[in-house]
Amino acid sequence: MDLNPLTGISYYRFKQVDYDGSFRIYEPVEVDLSVLSVFALEQNYPNPFNPSTRINFNLAVASDVTLKIFDVLGQEIVTVVNGRLSAGTHTAEVSANQLTSGVYFYRLDASGVDGSKFSEVKKMLLSK
Repeated sequence: MDLNPLTGISYYRFKQVDYDGSFRIYEPVEVDLSVLSVFALEQNYPNPFNPSTRINFNLAVASDVTLKIFDVLGQEIVTVVNGRLSAGTHTAEVSANQLTSGVYFYRLDASGVDGSKFSEVKKMLLSK
């Protein structure tokens, strides 16, 4: 039993031991553990940023997702992601070409196909 599996692709080899002590070792089996079972929004990187930054997020199940950026007054600046995405880890690239220096907020809203809901907001800083 693997009590601390690594995220990503792992390989396992099984050994079958019979009652008479004889055994058989099987060929390695590939197991993909890259899909996590939780929703998560990570801090953008780099932060502060210029001219672009990446926002990573994880979806526990396939979900209808919106990722939006807001200014400090709460006005929506841009929608970065709007659509259905599969379960797993995703990355959104944000370009600062049309933005001025300052503090911005980004919000991820996800509605899973299983009825689950997730929403989280984080702050980022653009320095030109």
